[in-house]
Amino acid sequence: MIPGAATPTEWVRALEWGADAVKLFPASAHSPAVLRDVLAALPQVPVVPTGGISIEAAPEWIAAGALACGIGSALTAQDKGAVSRLLPRLAQAR
Repeated sequence: MIPGAATPTEWVRALEWGADAVKLFPASAHSPAVLRDVLAALPQVPVVPTGGISIEAAPEWIAAGALACGIGSALTAQDKGAVSRLLPRLAQAR
């Protein structure tokens, strides 16, 4: 289960209630730097930012500590080779 949670307090509560991870939505209202800062205090929270993440920005989110990124609309707007170009960059970010 990956419920949406907007604040760090909600992230912790979601984990206490049995969530496997929390969805940060919309990610466009935040930044990888914000995620990195919050995860410094709450490293136990697996976060999946979604909403407004571009293919180019996904590696930054992963490097900041995101478990994964939801980039559905960004993928459909890109050319068919976008995913194959993204995967090596994500691996480097981890």
